[in-house]
Amino acid sequence: MSKKTLYHMFESKQDMMEHLLRDRLLLSGLRDLELCGETVEDRLVYGLEALAVAMMAEKRLSLIRVVIAEVSRNPEVSRFVREFFSSAAGPFPLRVWLERMVEEGSLHVEDVEQASDMLFGGALATSMLCELSHCRPRQYWDETPGYLRRVVRMFLHGLENEKGAV
Repeated sequence: MSKKTLYHMFESKQDMMEHLLRDRLLLSGLRDLELCGETVEDRLVYGLEALAVAMMAEKRLSLIRVVIAEVSRNPEVSRFVREFFSSAAGPFPLRVWLERMVEEGSLHVEDVEQASDMLFGGALATSMLCELSHCRPRQYWDETPGYLRRVVRMFLHGLENEKGAV
């Protein structure tokens, strides 16, 4: 593709880089994933397994490492990261899945954004941090069968307890 064609698609190099980062980091292709399974638990586990595979891909981890390293050195990257994590950046796939389940009535959640953060934190954040910092053997998360299912069960149990307390 020529530079001229590129600049017809993007206003600047900065715009192109931000678009690519949003697309690569937000995993927008997973938003439309059809969650397979008979129960909410099965469907969430299915989605989290797909999300884990995508998040733990070496290319994505390398991109995240570069972005983290640049935040302290480059104010534009810092600004982008702040905006990226705001809701205006576009919903993360896990949030989209939870919203769908709430809309269809299979899940009761008061604050979908908070629930999405909590489920991601419990299911994938520690494993991702370990992958990013190389503090565990490669793909450790993949060798813990049942881990995601246990996290989803705790999440759903917590929602049930919260619902009963209201």
